[in-house]
Amino acid sequence: MTERMSQPCSCIAGRAFLQCCGKSAADRDVYRLLLCLGNDASRPFYNRWTRHRELVRELVDRAAAGTRRGRCLVLGAGNGNDIPLGHLADTFTELTLFDLDETALAAGAGRLTAPQKAGVRLLAGDLAGLAASGAAETIVHLARHSRWPDLARYLLTLRRKAGLLPPPELGRGYDLVVSVCVATQLFVPFIGAVAAHSPIRDRIHAAAADVTRALSNRLGEIMHRSVAPAGAVAFATDILEWNAARLSSSGVPAPLAPDSEKIDPTAVEELLRVHSHLRNAGAVPENLTRLFTPVHAMDWVWAFSDRKQYVVRGFVLHPR
Repeated sequence: MTERMSQPCSCIAGRAFLQCCGKSAADRDVYRLLLCLGNDASRPFYNRWTRHRELVRELVDRAAAGTRRGRCLVLGAGNGNDIPLGHLADTFTELTLFDLDETALAAGAGRLTAPQKAGVRLLAGDLAGLAASGAAETIVHLARHSRWPDLARYLLTLRRKAGLLPPPELGRGYDLVVSVCVATQLFVPFIGAVAAHSPIRDRIHAAAADVTRALSNRLGEIMHRSVAPAGAVAFATDILEWNAARLSSSGVPAPLAPDSEKIDPTAVEELLRVHSHLRNAGAVPENLTRLFTPVHAMDWVWAFSDRKQYVVRGFVLHPR
């Protein structure tokens, strides 16, 4: 996780985010700005991620089997690049897309046909609760003023209070809830951007990993609260990141597998054993087996970009 702390701004300037695109943003707006910039950067990848999206569709179909096909909720929908939105709109009477980035939601929905759009609802809100609670604003303020020990202490407090952050207004009783590679994105990209050059980076990142796991558990609670008792959750999560930076290599790493293909679970377990430092914190909520009966459905490799791949693990979750 330490390697990700030193990532520069997502634009091509190569500077730290708070000295670059985030320099003039108000503290309260930085968290949302980072999410929006990430969606902007990935918007051209729609065609590149076709195979990944097909595998998500297979997971969705497994989860949807036996449900009423009435209402579906997609958490952290973003641009919809990695979600088979058209298929979901055809399958369910009502499709709710939820994300903090309203522009990205509109872009994703814009790919749908007129009949498909008729059942789509766009819902903007804060899935992590960091913006709504003011926690993100506090983190940015401390980072801007280089108050690194105070930031480390604040992260320890935030980890304990993560379960008390305001929940998003989503409603209940969805027949299918979909979450694709969201759990690991709730906090790590944000803290990595604002604290990239902290002199106590390892200390901050250790605390940030705990916050990430707490927010992942909060996501588990949100999914459980949103799904109907007879419904299901299609949960895909990036459990391992394979890229040049995290492998301490200056070149492009050898690919794990052909682009977005299924891989054997035993191979995944071996990767996790040999490259334990590449595990993504918070990928699988620790409360998953308490809230759901999880069925491990499939694993695959997602070629995110030329220099980065993810091992994605897909689950079908039935609420307890």
